[in-house]
Amino acid sequence: MVVSLAVNLVAVVFGVLLWYNNTYHDTPIKQLPTTFHMAKGSHKTVVVFHKTGCHQCQTLTGSVNQLKKVRDQKNKATIVLDYANSEAQPYFEQFQIKSVPTILILKSGKVIRQIANPSASQIKKLVSE
Repeated sequence: MVVSLAVNLVAVVFGVLLWYNNTYHDTPIKQLPTTFHMAKGSHKTVVVFHKTGCHQCQTLTGSVNQLKKVRDQKNKATIVLDYANSEAQPYFEQFQIKSVPTILILKSGKVIRQIANPSASQIKKLVSE
């Protein structure tokens, strides 16, 4: 009985960790105006555009989550937007995003770099930006 309970607990914890690492952690819609306003400052802001159901986006989920986690720990803004969320679509239009995944680097509110279909290694390099 105790062994069965322990095995079930391990399975649940493993499942949660697997789900967490394989699911994008989108920036809450209510935070977007403030976060984009902060992107007008002199620091660099990374914006990740993806779409639920996009195979290429799914392969980069872990890399994007790691990028966001490290940048958040350093108080560096990272915005993650899903095209499947209708409230995020105006940002796709504003920045003329035609394909996903796409990453923008903003500085002083301006796009200084755009990476369409980034690789995991390109995303890892962004941690230091």
